[in-house]
Order: sequence, then C-alpha cells, then structure tokens
Amino acid sequence: MCITLDKSYKIWYSKTKSWGLLSFLKSFFSAMFSLAVSDRSLFGMGGHNSGSAASNLTITMAWQLVQVASLVNNGIDSFSGKTITLGNDIDLSRRATWTPIGSPARPFNGIFDGNGRVLSHLTINAPDSDDAGLFGVVGTSGVVKNVKLTDADITGGDVVGGAAGVNFGVLSGCEVSGCVRGGNNVGGITGWNDGKVESCRASGHVEGVRGAGGLVGANSGQVQNCAAFVSVRGRESVGVLIGFNNGSVTDNRARGPVTVNDAPARCNVFVGECTDPSCVSGNAFAALEN
Repeated sequence: MCITLDKSYKIWYSKTKSWGLLSFLKSFFSAMFSLAVSDRSLFGMGGHNSGSAASNLTITMAWQLVQVASLVNNGIDSFSGKTITLGNDIDLSRRATWTPIGSPARPFNGIFDGNGRVLSHLTINAPDSDDAGLFGVVGTSGVVKNVKLTDADITGGDVVGGAAGVNFGVLSGCEVSGCVRGGNNVGGITGWNDGKVESCRASGHVEGVRGAGGLVGANSGQVQNCAAFVSVRGRESVGVLIGFNNGSVTDNRARGPVTVNDAPARCNVFVGECTDPSCVSGNAFAALEN
C-alpha cells in the first residue's frame, strides 16, 4: 500500500489486497489528520492560506516533522514568526532517507526548538544532493536551537551538516553525534555557516573533500562556545573544529584525529585553513572525555 499527501493534506490510497484494511486505515489516518489540522495546540497546520495559522506549534510524531519539510520545501510556509517545539523524542529509523527542511530558494525562517528532545537515527543517503542535513538551509531569520541528533548517518553532495547544510541564521545549543559525509564544505553541525553557531557540540566522524570540519565545514560567520570531539578526514582545508575559516572563532574546544590526503596531519589541527588568524582566539584543545 502506498500513501501520499497533496497540498490540501488529503490522503490517497493505491490498490490494496484488503479493502477491509483499506477502510480501517482510511478512517484512522483521516481522523488523525483532521485532528492535526483542526487542533492548533497539536500542530497548528490549519489556516495557512488565510494567514491565521498558530504561531506556536508542537511536534510529537515523525510524520508531523515530515509535514514541516513539505510545507517549507513547497513554498507554502517558511514559518517566519512561528515557533515549532519538539514535544517528544522521535525515532526516524523507519524513514529510509530524510528530506532536509529548506532549500536555497525556500529557506526555513522560523524558530525550531528541539526542547532537549532527541531525534534519533536521522538518515540521508543522497550523494548527489547539496545542502543536506536535518535542515537544508536555515534563513537569515531562522533559529534552530536545543536540537539533539543521535546516531545520525548523513551522506550528501556539497555543503552537508548534521543540524543544517547551510546556516544564515542561528544554530544554538545543538548536539549531533554520528557520521556526516559529503564533498566540499562538510561539518558535524553545519556545512557552511554565514550566521551564528553557538554552544553546539559534535561527536563522531566527518568526511569531506575540501573544507571538512568536525563542527563547521566552512565559516564566514561566528562560531563561539562550541565543542567538537570528532575524527575528520579530507583532502584540503581540514580541521577538527573548522575546515575553512573566514569569520570569527572564539572560546571553543575540540579534539580528535585529522587525516589529510590519507595521511595523518599534525595532531589536532584546530582550523584547517584561515584567511585571518587574528579572528581565531580563546580556543583550546580538550580531552576526549570532556
């Protein structure tokens, strides 16, 4: 059986061998979506066309998170002026591959508060797709905070990160553990930061080509009070914290093996390449157990 959703949140069913099962599922899912659309305290999805959607939304199930991605990516709602809060831990292991929230043309511009809840087993297997992560692109008005990703397994093209492929807004208090792989500009938290990354933490493994960093692949914004305990592999501009830096990097800590061109680099290369070393200050290598 196949279930797909159109923009009006109607449910269409393909052929099934059991019409009794079909009838039950149709009634069940129709009731669930009717509740989600009408009860704004649950999800706040009603009223998009009229502009009356609730400004505070709560997500407790994986399909609701999928709907957020669909609304943003289809240009229905950037969630500007709205706050989305995770109400439960969510296991994403049943989704073969995740579709990132937001794109260069349609970034996410709301506030996403992970609320300390855990999103586990986020999987992306899209080596030909750029801007990969839980969020594809966080816009200038976007804020992603207090998100915890565990056992993430992400493979993308260029500009790949755990929390966000590209960040033009704010990433605050986010934690990512797992493996993040891609081409150019790959980081444990974000592949490319042109906004602010603060109080974030990454652990696991990061692998890229040029611009591979345990926390941020390429930085032209601000990175402060973060930590990375990551093994990093790449060919050029590879660092345990940041691969390529053209921004401000202050009061961070990091530690982990760095491999460049298949040969171990100097132990714990903090920033792989930096256009202005004076912008990097107050950072320290830390013990792995920290």
